[in-house]
Amino acid sequence: GATGRAEPILAMLEEAGAPYVTKPMSELPDDGGYPCFAAPVVQVPGGLRVAQTPALLGTRGRSLGLHPPMPRAADAASVADFADAAHALQCALNVADIWSEGYAARRKEGGGAAWCEGGRLDKWLATLERSLEKGGGEYFIGGALTYVDFTTLNALNVLEFCYGDAAAARVAKLPLVSAGRAAMRARPACAKVMQTPVLYPSVSAQAEAARQLAEERFASSREGS
Repeated sequence: GATGRAEPILAMLEEAGAPYVTKPMSELPDDGGYPCFAAPVVQVPGGLRVAQTPALLGTRGRSLGLHPPMPRAADAASVADFADAAHALQCALNVADIWSEGYAARRKEGGGAAWCEGGRLDKWLATLERSLEKGGGEYFIGGALTYVDFTTLNALNVLEFCYGDAAAARVAKLPLVSAGRAAMRARPACAKVMQTPVLYPSVSAQAEAARQLAEERFASSREGS
């Protein structure tokens, strides 16, 4: 059921034209490889296995040309030469926090209204807006497409899925975030992944039932307030 977190990884693979196969976690071999607690997990030819979305994005981003340039340590004049790579990781971890906070809040009593409408989400979105400004306006890091743009789109999609118009209205107030989201959604790779049903039927049915229940609880909490 962790396909939602895999969305940016799949989109990056599509963007780069890299071949891949998706499998359920039950097929992850118990072969003594590096331990992975939960999906998504990526295993590449040669056996390297990595979990945790930010780690996956950074690792695959480098191999797919979607990571900020990083000089060799011997060539770097100072730590500042690694600034883009450091800020990319910072942004990716910010987005991971947004994803986790928003999803967890939505599942609690009250449907996450306090998190979405009480200022916490606005603070996070303002941080994304300022980060885009630093990146040049179109992309987050160095004026170029990186893994950060894919993971941010995923978080914004999850927010809209969980909170509907309440989240969409807050994103719409921020010109760079909203324009960036639209541009990323329009990329063929992202559009393909977003339009492809990647959940297994049983999981998809469970997810839809959970979503409907959450919507009912959210509507009830708003009526009660």
